[in-house]
Amino acid sequence: MNQKSIVIRADANQTIAIGHVMRCMSIAAALKKHGCRVVFVVSEPYISDFIQTNDFELICLHNSYNDKESELCELEKILDHFACKTLLIDSYEVTYRYLSELHKKYKLIYVDDLGAFRYPVDMIINYSVGATEALYKHFGYDATVDLLLGPKYVPLREQFSQTPIVVKNKAENIYMTSGGTDHLHVLMNLLETMEGTDLQPLHKHIVVGKFYKDMDDLRAYASSQLDEDGNSTIRIYQDIPNVAHVMKKCDIAITAGGTTVMELCACGLPMVTFSIADNQIKGNEALAKEKLICYAGDVRSSKDIFENIVFLAQNLCDARDKRMQLSKTVQARVDGNGSERIAKVIIKWIKKEIT
Repeated sequence: MNQKSIVIRADANQTIAIGHVMRCMSIAAALKKHGCRVVFVVSEPYISDFIQTNDFELICLHNSYNDKESELCELEKILDHFACKTLLIDSYEVTYRYLSELHKKYKLIYVDDLGAFRYPVDMIINYSVGATEALYKHFGYDATVDLLLGPKYVPLREQFSQTPIVVKNKAENIYMTSGGTDHLHVLMNLLETMEGTDLQPLHKHIVVGKFYKDMDDLRAYASSQLDEDGNSTIRIYQDIPNVAHVMKKCDIAITAGGTTVMELCACGLPMVTFSIADNQIKGNEALAKEKLICYAGDVRSSKDIFENIVFLAQNLCDARDKRMQLSKTVQARVDGNGSERIAKVIIKWIKKEIT
């Protein structure tokens, strides 16, 4: 490898979907523009083709993604083979020992949104609204750890660059998603809850991931929802490369928490959010506190949440002024340039380490 090089350790599969890899690819694309060579290391080949299609090098370990400590020797061999001293890690499955062992020989960058423990690393990226220096100092981090915190560091792809906001008098199109796998069957529950409401005749643009398992049910339901011209009011997109194109033609969004929320912010789309996992709750609550989103709650807590989601979505559709205000506010907080900011800091950091 040349001097400006980095290995990225992230995973994607039917359990954890592709969010970790996707945000890392956004950073990788920005790094590549700055002349940095990037190699991805993954446990399983689920997303290998996608990574390689985007012209990144890839090594598949063919191991268990949730037993990180077992791969230490092999990962070190890879880093040494490429003479690479910098490793970016995006995984909830890391342990203190895993990071500590790697930190003995390499500089570590960790993408964090859990704050699970005090990570022995050199740089932390946390783009959550509630991520502050005070929070990390509370964990005991000092000036030796670089902190890239807050929405200005959201790692988004170029497709999410900002465009002028157009807010219609009447909402007609709803963007809907519930993560890559939707293992809780949220989308089908939402569609059924919308029946008989003002949302039922609106056009829904439903985005699902590669590992979505309810496709047959969703397609069957879509075929039963027809407009006056006999066309389905539901359009399904699975594992599409340019999701921003779909977002930008919608009027509101209904979505699970996570990076998708930040993508929608960059597109200026007002939204109703919900949580489907523990790591989404704090982020949703922080965004709601700043009045950037309409947060319905955790879908695991009660079936009434679906009714709350539909109620909030109807209110958004009916209130153009509120949609206008939210569109301007969210786009002001997430400008779509986070990946470039991260890349510049990492490149400067790598150059400093090799001189």
